[in-house]
Amino acid sequence: MKEKDIDFLVLQYLKKKGYSHAEQVFRVQSNLDQAGSEEPAGQQSQSHSLDTDAGLQDLLFCVAAEANPQAYVDSFDQLVAWADSSLDLYRVELQRVLYPVFVHVYLQLVQYGASHTAADLLKQYRRRLVEVGGRQSSIRAQELVELQAVAVAQHLDAHPFAKAARSSRSTLALSSYSFELLMHYLQGTKQWLLLSILNSHVRFELHEGLPLLDAAAGGDDEGAGLLQGQAGHDVGAINATPLDLGLLRDGTEDSCATQKLQLEEERLSKQSAAGTSAAAAAAEDGFTEGFGDDMLDDGGALSAAAQQASAAAKRLKAVRDRALAAAKAKHKDMLESRRMPMIPLLPAHDKLKKSQRDDLEARVQPHPPDNLP
Repeated sequence: MKEKDIDFLVLQYLKKKGYSHAEQVFRVQSNLDQAGSEEPAGQQSQSHSLDTDAGLQDLLFCVAAEANPQAYVDSFDQLVAWADSSLDLYRVELQRVLYPVFVHVYLQLVQYGASHTAADLLKQYRRRLVEVGGRQSSIRAQELVELQAVAVAQHLDAHPFAKAARSSRSTLALSSYSFELLMHYLQGTKQWLLLSILNSHVRFELHEGLPLLDAAAGGDDEGAGLLQGQAGHDVGAINATPLDLGLLRDGTEDSCATQKLQLEEERLSKQSAAGTSAAAAAAEDGFTEGFGDDMLDDGGALSAAAQQASAAAKRLKAVRDRALAAAKAKHKDMLESRRMPMIPLLPAHDKLKKSQRDDLEARVQPHPPDNLP
């Protein structure tokens, strides 16, 4: 269905519902008047033959189905049942369509936030998708492992496999007979979601004659993967990429270290405030007891004992400030040495975070000599 036909169907829907203002705005913005005036009358009626209730129902069904993750699952289940029930002559070729369609159905489910539905679908079909020609395909098994790592919508733009699958077309060889059967089924049952996936992400290479069977139809491991033929050229570049190893940022170790630094800062601040108050009180007591209230110079300066006590308090505060600054600098260096994950990580549950912190605390606490072996 062309974009122009979709615009025309939307226009007819607005007219049918009586939305005259929306119809005028949509007609101007979509340039339907200009496009229609450039065609002869006979061609206009022919090009807009989609102006039917059936066309409107198909369009509305497709739009509604795209927002319903379960529609993708039902469509794929029906495609599997149809391919498995096909004649023996065409079954092998038609079943080869299932793998690329499944990968993109999974990615669509993740995009719509139905990660649990996608995981259940992968669990249901993993075993049969890995089998190619009665044998286990190591390439497909690896791709499904990578596909399983795509768990949230943010992974679609970050995970290499998801990015490559969504931005490329996989090549699928079919006989002209099998291709006609596939298109007749998808169009006859109005599987617009699967048709959209095939149109966007699969390139069919048709050949005349009978369908290919066994190894000739992809029964061997070669060509079984979704990205074979394009990802293989990047192996050298991938192997030449240096590995950036290290602890990940915002991990349990970082949160524990940040919490300890905050506690240490609060402790030193309290000690500094308490020490300053105690020194001032001691200086005042020493001044009063040793020299009396009338032993003040003309400028009102404290006695030598009071000045020494005040200087000691300042030195103690300076030592604590340097210790705190050193701890902050060490904490900053630690955070800068952390590595950002190449793939966004799933947020950890609070219960899991607490368990990790408790385990970390138990590892760093010194044991008394009695507990040593």
